Amino acid sequence: MQIADTNTTRYNLFISTKQQDTMESISDIKKSRNDKCQYRYIELENGLRCMLISDDEVERSSVSLDVKVGAMCDPKGYYGLAHFCEHMLFLGTKKYPDETYYSTFIKNHGGSNNAFTDLMDTNYYFTVANSALSETLDMFSQFFKEPLFNKDSVTREMNAVDSEHKKNLSSDNWRMNQLLFTLSNPESHLNLFPTGSIETLSKENIREVLMDFHEKYYSANLMTLCIAGKHSLDDLERMCREHFSQIRNKSVKRLDSTLPVAYGKDQLGKFLRIVPVSPKHKVIVMWKFPDSIKKYKTKPSHYLSHILGHEGQNSLLSYLIDEELALSLTSYVDRKEANTEFLTAIIELTDKGLNEYERVIEIVAAFAQMLRVSGPQKYLFDELSQVERLSFEFKTQHGSVDTAVSVARSLHEFPKEIVRDVLEGMSVVTEYDEKAIKELIDLMVPENMIVCLTSSSCKELATTEEKWYKSKYSYEDFSEQLKNRLHYPQTNPSKNGKVLGLPPVNILIPKNVELLPKLSDAPVIPRMVKETEASTIWYKRDHKFEVPRGYGFCSIQTNDNGYPILGESHVFIQLYLKIFFEDIREFIYMAEMAGIDCKISSFFDKLTLTFHGFNESLPALVDSFLKKLKEFQPEKSRDLFEIKLAEMKNNVITFLKKTLYTLALDNYTSGLSNYGCDRYQYLRLVEGYNFDKFVFMSRNWLKNARLEWYIAGNLLEEKAIEVALMGEKLLIEKPLPKDVVKNYKTIAIPLHTEYWLVDKTLNEEEQSSCLISYFQGRPFFDCALEEWGKNAVAIDFIKESAFDYLRTKLQLGYVVNVSVANLNRVLGARFLMQSDTTCPEKVYQKVNEFLEEVWKTIKDMSEDQFKLHVNAVCVPLRQEFMNLQEESVSYWKEITKDEYMFDRKKQLVKALENLKREEVIAYFRELFFVNVKRYDYELTCPKHWEDNFAAAPENEKDAEKRGNVRVKLASFEEMRELNATYPSITLLNKKGKKLVVEEFEKISSCAKTEKSK
Repeated sequence: MQIADTNTTRYNLFISTKQQDTMESISDIKKSRNDKCQYRYIELENGLRCMLISDDEVERSSVSLDVKVGAMCDPKGYYGLAHFCEHMLFLGTKKYPDETYYSTFIKNHGGSNNAFTDLMDTNYYFTVANSALSETLDMFSQFFKEPLFNKDSVTREMNAVDSEHKKNLSSDNWRMNQLLFTLSNPESHLNLFPTGSIETLSKENIREVLMDFHEKYYSANLMTLCIAGKHSLDDLERMCREHFSQIRNKSVKRLDSTLPVAYGKDQLGKFLRIVPVSPKHKVIVMWKFPDSIKKYKTKPSHYLSHILGHEGQNSLLSYLIDEELALSLTSYVDRKEANTEFLTAIIELTDKGLNEYERVIEIVAAFAQMLRVSGPQKYLFDELSQVERLSFEFKTQHGSVDTAVSVARSLHEFPKEIVRDVLEGMSVVTEYDEKAIKELIDLMVPENMIVCLTSSSCKELATTEEKWYKSKYSYEDFSEQLKNRLHYPQTNPSKNGKVLGLPPVNILIPKNVELLPKLSDAPVIPRMVKETEASTIWYKRDHKFEVPRGYGFCSIQTNDNGYPILGESHVFIQLYLKIFFEDIREFIYMAEMAGIDCKISSFFDKLTLTFHGFNESLPALVDSFLKKLKEFQPEKSRDLFEIKLAEMKNNVITFLKKTLYTLALDNYTSGLSNYGCDRYQYLRLVEGYNFDKFVFMSRNWLKNARLEWYIAGNLLEEKAIEVALMGEKLLIEKPLPKDVVKNYKTIAIPLHTEYWLVDKTLNEEEQSSCLISYFQGRPFFDCALEEWGKNAVAIDFIKESAFDYLRTKLQLGYVVNVSVANLNRVLGARFLMQSDTTCPEKVYQKVNEFLEEVWKTIKDMSEDQFKLHVNAVCVPLRQEFMNLQEESVSYWKEITKDEYMFDRKKQLVKALENLKREEVIAYFRELFFVNVKRYDYELTCPKHWEDNFAAAPENEKDAEKRGNVRVKLASFEEMRELNATYPSITLLNKKGKKLVVEEFEKISSCAKTEKSK
């Protein structure tokens, strides 16, 4: 529901294999000089418009079809119908009546599929192996010709839509959007409820209404299509015409500006209060603009969003932070309907900012006033255009599914006359239009605003309840006092002399984008180029992607302050980094605006410094960044410490209340590691932390450390070594020996044991519960890739059937996922289910029933079926790296894990191709039935609490019948106390394979010990 601004740049012309374009096709699409794809735009006789992309480097084809009909077309009284229709099209067509045939076929050919419904369009997309493209297109095209809308499917899928809605009930973003819909002009098409629910869809004639909706709106003239694959343009065109020409053109008129206006005088100049789920406080300011989507060359609203959201010197955010009123600011352009867009600023407030929220709004109005007085600035436009141009010029990965979706959606706004501009137009602002920018600035006035305050402090005044999400809110005209402050805003320099003004000239924007000369003997994989007592340095010069970029990584391993074992050390690091990045925010933001990024993050057992961007300025930026880190004095930041500590607490509470399955995934992973804490424990640590602890830990931080570097791209080896050695000089006081570094390890679950841990949701209003069932397999140390292959193929076999059984047939909930779950080189499988109807212990029973059913199928799997699943796993692995970032991240993982298998994908394919059917069947039986090592993590909502414990005794008896012991855990700490851990790869590389046998025997013996307990 928002417009995303993508990046940018110059173009070459691709000359078609035909001597000239025909009336139906155009091949000279403007593209970047780094784009090796071939393009062709065609229009079918039925009015459907399509962009074809031939990409020699992709192993999978990507397809997206966009229908210019969305939630705004829902008939009154049938809210969510467009969304419901999207769901139903996957459940059988006249030619392919089997509900699961399409999805299963795609999965079996190494692909995936999905769809989404927006306000004004609905998008369907998939990826699949190139060899299966034509057959998949035939199935896919039937969605738009003859869907069945089976009566039984209609009833079942309605529940899925309802579950999807309930999944979003605790999301403040969804709640906010719904309020904006509810408060729009009641006569407009934006006064709607896009998702829909049982209440809006459960009607006797719903099937007929669905069919009428599809018949009325699913017309070829409202459809745009993008097909990208390895095939030639001629072959892609042949497939397009063969499969999509039969879609009927019903000459449907798309929604346009003749609709009743959603936000007129009665809806503007309003103040909205909302009580959120999150403890965060926010001010949201929105200015209504006329839709500028047709102004793709000038993008005037994009220019204003860039300045409003700027974080450098003179910025609105810097002023608010210096006054201790705000924590962050985000701006974007949000297109709400066919003729309207909103320039939106979201400001997260401090406690002081909440108390003075009218002053915050006044400062925003003062910034808008500054823009009116200053007027549009060409230097800012030129900087924005230059960076977007560079990013576009050296963009890679053109044939991806994201590209297909973006192109298909954009084609609606790029008719044939200007379709040559579609790629560039999506990414680059090319023409300066001072008048258009000024016209929008003049609209940044109180009469054209909506202001929203979201805070738990609004409870007393926000007493009206929104119907669908039950949000409490109030909605009123601006008070005379606020109106006066908005019309005549007053600001003075902040306490440290910050002022509201225009951004300074960005001197970091690269001017030199020359590439290093090619070397005929350049190594194709990373190599260690230097090792010191404190550092290991790896390097690879780019010889493939030909972009003026560099990518660098540095892992910082230390045991200072008990890191990474003590939970409090992680609280310290997060606070340390938050305060440090605020200290250098303006500097870092200017670098980001020049296409260069530098950051430090903490993950499990190490800190990682990541830097990437245009290589001209990259080494100097890293040097400056590390010097600032060295000179940082956190003990001088008491006020900022208190602000960031409160922010951290709110962030943790927000995470605990967000979408349930994301929290469950985070917590379950913590329970399987040898240290760390879950989010509930982390919250308690944050609440007990103080400035004295912070200062003490700061003084003992990074005294002993070890660094490992990988630098790649358009950089000379000498420069890479220079950057790394400078980093070592700045960061290391005393080298930390590698053999004393604390490594992350995975808990080894004993044989025939089913652990069970239950947490209660923090959000008392939560309506869903979540179960994660993890089955632990073998460790695949010493590069035993055949074991990895068995696990991957076994899980691939059950993915689609699990979704069909647990979600579609049993209707357990909208979120159902089965996946490979390899934790630190220990194999495994994971079931993830979120249900609003069934408690986790009963979902546990259904998982067991499913495994019993699927075993009957897998044990009789034919050789052809087996090969199909092997190939499905192989397809993505055969894909070579698409860009420098993807390659660099992959190689960095090999280095940090001490494995150095830089051709891992090729080796995995080789191992998969040598697998035997009997081996996979035996592995499946071992994982799920014979050598069970299971861990069930349950996140239970209040309404399921009693049912959950009532079902537990039966499940314990069932586990015993299957030869397992079900052990209820009180906490993650108990899991660690009871069990050994698998040795880390680093330890194995130091002490040899013998340790594997010794450790594994020790681990296996735990089963007997556990049973006796």
